Amino acid sequence: MKIKTTTKEIEIEVTFPAYRKSDVHYWKVISADQCIVITLLNDTCTLEISQFSDLAYTIGDKDSTQEEFELKYKIALNRLNNMLNQREIEPIYNDNNQY
Repeated sequence: MKIKTTTKEIEIEVTFPAYRKSDVHYWKVISADQCIVITLLNDTCTLEISQFSDLAYTIGDKDSTQEEFELKYKIALNRLNNMLNQREIEPIYNDNNQY
C-alpha cells in the first residue's frame, strides 16, 4: 500500500486574539504558540490551553467570533461542572483547595 501526502505551507497575518472553529472545536488564539481549545462532542467536552495554535488554522476551517467562543466556553464550563456534581470525575485538590 502506498500513501501519498502533500504538505502545503502558507503564511498568514493574524491579529491576536483570533477566533477559529471546526465542527466540534473552538479556538481562541492568544499568540503564535498559545491558544485555548474547547471541544464539544455530544454530552462531553474538553477545555485546554495548548501550544499548538497552528491547529486552529489547519483543523479550524472557519472564522469565529469572540461572542461565539465565549458562549461555547460557558457551555463547556457548565458541562464540566455538571460532571463534577454527578461525581463522574473527582476534583484533584485536597481539603484546603490546593493541588
